[in-house]
Amino acid sequence: MKLTKKSIVELNRINPILSAKNQFLDLGEQEQRCAEILIEEPSIVISSSISDFAKLSKTSQATVVRFAKKLGFSGYPHLKLALVASLGFQVGSEAQGDEELELG
Repeated sequence: MKLTKKSIVELNRINPILSAKNQFLDLGEQEQRCAEILIEEPSIVISSSISDFAKLSKTSQATVVRFAKKLGFSGYPHLKLALVASLGFQVGSEAQGDEELELG
């Protein structure tokens, strides 16, 4: 399969980690801190509320939203859903317990 610019954009929208890696140098300093956490510890992003993620990345909630939008998502909940989906494809149906996922 030949990758076109359009297919690369679609892959980025499907996989937030890939998108963060591809756009890392185009992000601001605070957004890069968000990207580093997303790339290195995606499970933390999945289990964190927007306020928790902002504290962890030493940014504001507004920065987290801007970061998600720069990656091509409508906001933080959409980013988390895409992350769960992309990791689900990577690890199959391996469950990490019966915890519920908070999307807000």
